[in-house]
Amino acid sequence: MNKLDRITIDPEVLQGEPCIRGLRIPVSLVIKLISAGKTPEDILKDYPELEKEDIKQSLEFAAWVVSEKTYTHFTATEIVDKLSAKWQQRWPGLVNSLAKLQFSNWVLWNQRDRIDHANKPGVYILAIYEEIEEVPPPVELDESVIYVGETNVGKTTSLRKRLDCFDRAAFGNGCPHAGGYTYRKRFGPSPRSLYVSACPVYCIDKRKNVVVNNKTHSDASELGDVQSFIISQVITELEVCLRGLYVFKWGRLPKCNKE
Repeated sequence: MNKLDRITIDPEVLQGEPCIRGLRIPVSLVIKLISAGKTPEDILKDYPELEKEDIKQSLEFAAWVVSEKTYTHFTATEIVDKLSAKWQQRWPGLVNSLAKLQFSNWVLWNQRDRIDHANKPGVYILAIYEEIEEVPPPVELDESVIYVGETNVGKTTSLRKRLDCFDRAAFGNGCPHAGGYTYRKRFGPSPRSLYVSACPVYCIDKRKNVVVNNKTHSDASELGDVQSFIISQVITELEVCLRGLYVFKWGRLPKCNKE
């Protein structure tokens, strides 16, 4: 690995997440922007405190992590397990507070109301399977996956609402969902053999104390705000890692995740 002197890890900055030169700009943000189609020039314009070498080293760091950890062979379940261990270190007490993170079995799009806990926020995966005798488990992230998405905590607060928004964008009269619009453009206004799997993210015990930045939060209202923040972070990191895993497996984003 080349010298990565611009990548820093400080427990006092973003809970120890790898960042660029001690700034509160994580390497994961740069990777996410590039995977979304941003050019280095776009990123430098949006983040003037960054330099071209910062972006180069962020990519080199990501490549090193993947080559060392062999993430290309991981399943979604293994990604969840590894992230859970990381989150437990960052937020002690979290594992006892969050419901077990796991993806549901595939269900046909028009039967998506059968997904348990769809009234919660979370991450979801869409895939198209045609003329196939046995549908692979969703955790495999095979090439038939066409979209990896998340709910927006504080805006669209449930999987059901977000999936309904995709439905209106792809098959109805419209809704602000880029993935749904892309599906309609690529595959037409029909669910065809569309399947969905979801991983709800929510707390099962709101009374559990959670430690953030060495401070224990136990007051009911304060704890609720902290747990909402943690849920939002968990959802974002899980969605980014799953999209990254798909890219490393297949060399591209899912077809309905716009570049």
